[in-house]
Amino acid sequence: MDAREIYQAVQRRGRMGSSEEAAAATRMTLQSMAQVLGRQAAGALAAALPAELAAELARAPDRPDPLIDRQVFVGPLVNHMDTEYGYDQTVGGLDLVAAYMDDDAATRMQAVFATLKERLDAGTQQAVRAALPPEIRDWWDSA
Repeated sequence: MDAREIYQAVQRRGRMGSSEEAAAATRMTLQSMAQVLGRQAAGALAAALPAELAAELARAPDRPDPLIDRQVFVGPLVNHMDTEYGYDQTVGGLDLVAAYMDDDAATRMQAVFATLKERLDAGTQQAVRAALPPEIRDWWDSA
């Protein structure tokens, strides 16, 4: 499976409008994963991916960052998604920078996770799962 096939699988699973959107979601998910996996688990994951995607894991630190939570993990993906506006119920005004709900980011990440899990052996799946923050681990399990 090459990167294009992975993007197509992510696009189909995540019901995304384009392969470019799926490619961005895949790359950003892998970048976030690199921060929490650490070099060893990221290397195992990278070995199962085409070089184009394995490169996204190259910045993995020697040890996982224990301070990364759901907000930090999903941040790059949410920031990349189109924003929408609506009425801010807390102050009664127009909120011009409200981003998609976590549900949209979770759906996209779960599409990436499900596609990755198809390519990984059981040991690598478990190593990745164990390194994920608890809230993200739930998304991995549900994928």
